[in-house]
This record gives sequence, C-alpha cells and structure tokens, in this order.
Amino acid sequence: MTVAAGTLPDAAESVDGLDNSHDSGIELSVDVLSSPSIVDQGAGPVQPRSSMGDDFTSTVTIAGRQPEIDLCSGLVDTTAWYGTPMLVEHWGCGGELFPRWTGAQVRLAGIDAGVYRVTGVIGSLSAGTAMVSDVPRGHDLVFQTCLNGDSTHMVLVGLSRIG
Repeated sequence: MTVAAGTLPDAAESVDGLDNSHDSGIELSVDVLSSPSIVDQGAGPVQPRSSMGDDFTSTVTIAGRQPEIDLCSGLVDTTAWYGTPMLVEHWGCGGELFPRWTGAQVRLAGIDAGVYRVTGVIGSLSAGTAMVSDVPRGHDLVFQTCLNGDSTHMVLVGLSRIG
C-alpha cells in the first residue's frame, strides 16, 4: 500500500499487517536506537547554541565507576573502567540533556577537555547482559546514559574530537 504525505489510508485497511485497534489508519512501533535517522533528527533535547556554536557544554571533574556516577554530580569519566575513552551520566541527573543527534557540537572542560562532534548513536546495551568488552571501540570519546532511566536500554553516543 502507498500512503501519500498528509493522507491516511481507510481505517479498514491494514498497514504492513499491523493491528489497527484505534481506527487511526496507521499504527507502528519504532525502536529509536536501531533507527539512527530518527535519533539524528532531534531525539535529544535541542538546547540553544552557545555563543561559540556549542550544542552542549560541561566540565568533567570526576573519574570513577558506578559509585561516582550515582553521586549525580555531572559527567563521570569512566575510561579506566571501560578501557576506552568514555563518559557516563544517569539520565535523570543530566544525561537526558546530552545531544544524540549527528553533528551536534560538544565542548568539555576539565577531564577530556576539548571540542567534539557527535557522530551519532553507535550502540545500545543492556546493563543486565552487556559486558565491558561490548562497548564500541575506536571513537575519540563515547557517552553513555540509560535511555529514560532504563538500564536495559543504555544508549551509546560516539564523539569525534574537532578541537
């Protein structure tokens, strides 16, 4: 079935065999972590750009593991724990503000100081089953937070240093 922009199919029609219990004509489910184009189009909150063109700025002052992350004192450098350049922050402690869209500019002071460009969502892991070795390697920096505070959906964002 072809659906033109701005139109809905008849309520009685089935779209890709999905149930249409609300008679809206369309029902679908999308896993945003496996659909980078959706994430790239602004899944992260859009913050006003700083005077330097940054989409996100922060100072990283803590390095450590879970106890330091649980302090909710900002981004935590977990490089020594993960064995790759990595920042972690709980979703409800600020992680939800970190940009996940490709092209966002991130400026960090303190540990990991520099200017970075977000390369996009590079993975999704579950805290209950993932191993440290499952974290993608080869990025200048990786940011991790639990999407909507759910540790079964840890989102990993890749960053490339640009300054």
